[in-house]
Amino acid sequence: MSEAAVRCALATLEVTELPARLAAAAAADPEVSAIAAGRAEPAGDWPAELPRLVVVRVGEDLLRTMAPGSRFRYATAPVAPVQPIGPDWLGAHAAVVLGAVRAAARLRAWDLSAALATAVWPVAPADTGLDWARAVAKWGAEAAVAARDRRAFVRLLAAGAAWFADRGDFLTAEAFGVRELAARERLGDPAGLADVLTRRGHVYRRWGRLHRAMDCYRRLLVVEQGREDPLGTARALALFGTVLLDARRTAPALAHLERAVGVFAGLGRPVEHARALVALGTALWRDDNPRLARRRLSEALALLVDHDERGAAEVRALLADPDRLLG
Repeated sequence: MSEAAVRCALATLEVTELPARLAAAAAADPEVSAIAAGRAEPAGDWPAELPRLVVVRVGEDLLRTMAPGSRFRYATAPVAPVQPIGPDWLGAHAAVVLGAVRAAARLRAWDLSAALATAVWPVAPADTGLDWARAVAKWGAEAAVAARDRRAFVRLLAAGAAWFADRGDFLTAEAFGVRELAARERLGDPAGLADVLTRRGHVYRRWGRLHRAMDCYRRLLVVEQGREDPLGTARALALFGTVLLDARRTAPALAHLERAVGVFAGLGRPVEHARALVALGTALWRDDNPRLARRRLSEALALLVDHDERGAAEVRALLADPDRLLG
């Protein structure tokens, strides 16, 4: 890459150093080379079209590295094969990744910015700085909105919410979930709506906000019933019943879990059916009905023995010491 193109890349990405591979990726584009060649090279003295071309080449190489199956809209030249990245890769590339997401958004390569911001979460280790992660998410979300690509927007929000929740940043995960839910509603996507309600309910349970989890699962049940999806309905009933059980609301938990068990019985899903039976057995034991509780646990064990030995062992332990069901 010419000196002008290097300076352009550093300034546009707002970084002090550009990894050699990324410099080579930008240089591989004949448009970059042709535009940068022969121009005066003081800082900032480059053609107006050069920053976008440089960012596109660098951004596409980063995207190819983080998400090898990605498809590119902008590439004009082949890029070198990518080697699998290790756990330390993002630490060495954090500044340039953020720079590429931000610069692509500013230079109207919106779909590239959103794709980069989505691809980063699976490769971001647990000790990644939250401020950096929030900045990546902010620029990527703004790019997806600017591109009017709601599906890219919800993909980014879903991936980001999961990452922040796994790091214990439930406030950010909640904010992402609220925006994703609104976007799914505008898309008219019942399956996506069910997915985000399920994930939001899980986040609230981990957060200890059981009333919010109930709200999510209650709405999930309505969505699944509206879709006339028996499996989704059974799962929603089991989730709602389980969180009611967590909240010590035994009577409504029993009602929902009995319905869940009844629906699962005809679906050929033995492991999920067994989990619902265990939850129902727990509710029955807490409701002072030990005989029926043991029966439901025995039914769960019969389902698990040929499908989930670890789960079967857990049920055997409960049958041996059912007072553990009292929590």
